[in-house]
Amino acid sequence: MADLSDIKAAGDEIVPIIKDLVARIREAEPKTDTSGELAVIRKLQRVADQSAESTPASLEQRANAIVAGHTALTDLLIAALTDRSIVDEARLVAIRVQRDALGESLGMLLQRAAFEPIAQLLDAPTLQEINSTLQKADEEIRRREEARALLDNVINVTTAMAKIATRVATL
Repeated sequence: MADLSDIKAAGDEIVPIIKDLVARIREAEPKTDTSGELAVIRKLQRVADQSAESTPASLEQRANAIVAGHTALTDLLIAALTDRSIVDEARLVAIRVQRDALGESLGMLLQRAAFEPIAQLLDAPTLQEINSTLQKADEEIRRREEARALLDNVINVTTAMAKIATRVATL
């Protein structure tokens, strides 16, 4: 299992490295000490080696790892957009795509964390009843276009939603 704190640390450490390298590129200064870059690579290699197994971690640990990578890519993107000579267009697109993917991953992580307790709070018969109601409403809505019939099915969906809310709020 991977240690997510290594990902966060790598992301945190790479931001000043990016800023330093961008400044050196602008000033045409050489970079002789690469120990920071190599340390980040070693951390990420360790994570890659450990990532064959599922990683038990809290929401905060997972979010911190994603945000660290997102922040590093954002800093790189800002530098690249500020001075177009730093990164070529193809790499710029790749950075944007990866940054967007991390943003989406964070959103999915938070969404899953928000809804996960609902499934845990509902017992199997209640879940089955709600799913059955929703399935019937879905089928009826697909078959009917008449406003009255649609309203009846929307009421069924709203009732199922109320059951969920009631159960969640009382447990």
